[in-house]
Amino acid sequence: MYQIDSSGVAPSLPTPNPAATPGYFTGGNPATGTPATVLDADWFNSVMVELLNVVAAAGLTPTKGTNNQILAAINTLIGGSVTSSLGANGWRKLPDGSIEQWGTGTLPASGASTSNVAITFPIPFPNACFTVTGNPQRGANSVSGAQPSWGTTGAPTTTGFTANGDTLSSVTFNQTVPFSWRAIGK
Repeated sequence: MYQIDSSGVAPSLPTPNPAATPGYFTGGNPATGTPATVLDADWFNSVMVELLNVVAAAGLTPTKGTNNQILAAINTLIGGSVTSSLGANGWRKLPDGSIEQWGTGTLPASGASTSNVAITFPIPFPNACFTVTGNPQRGANSVSGAQPSWGTTGAPTTTGFTANGDTLSSVTFNQTVPFSWRAIGK
C-alpha cells in the first residue's frame, strides 16, 4: 500500500464535493442512454486514505511495491486469525494465542477401583496447558453403575495428560468408560 505519488498529485487532501445520492458502479448502457460511472478524485482519495489509515493503525509504514500491507495490518490489529481443526478430537487457536483442544477417550476395564489412560493432545501447546476437564459418559461397573469421578493423574503437559477415573469405593471398573475432555492453554 502506498499513497499516490505520480505527476499531477495534490500536495494535500482536497476538500471533497458535497455528498450525493449513494449508488453503485455501472459500466453504463449505450442502448438505454445510461452513462458509465465516473470515478472521480474524491472517491479514489477516500479509498486510499481509508486503506492508509488501516496500515498506520497497525504501526506499519506504507511501502510502495509491498502489496500485502492491508492483510498484515488486519492481522496485527486483530491479533491474527482463528485457525482450527474441527472434529471429534480437535483444536482452535484464538487471536490472543490461547488454544482450546477437545477430544474423547476411553478408560479401560481395569478390574480395580481406578482406571487410567494416557491422552495425547491433537497438537502440542507451545507454552503450557492450564487446565483439563472431562466427563465420563457411563458407569464404571455394569452391575452397580458406579459413576466414576474424573480427573487427571499429575499435571497436564504441553503434549497430553493421563485421565483418571475413580469409583471412590470398592466397586471395580468391569467395563470401559468413554469420556470427553477439554483442555485450555497457550
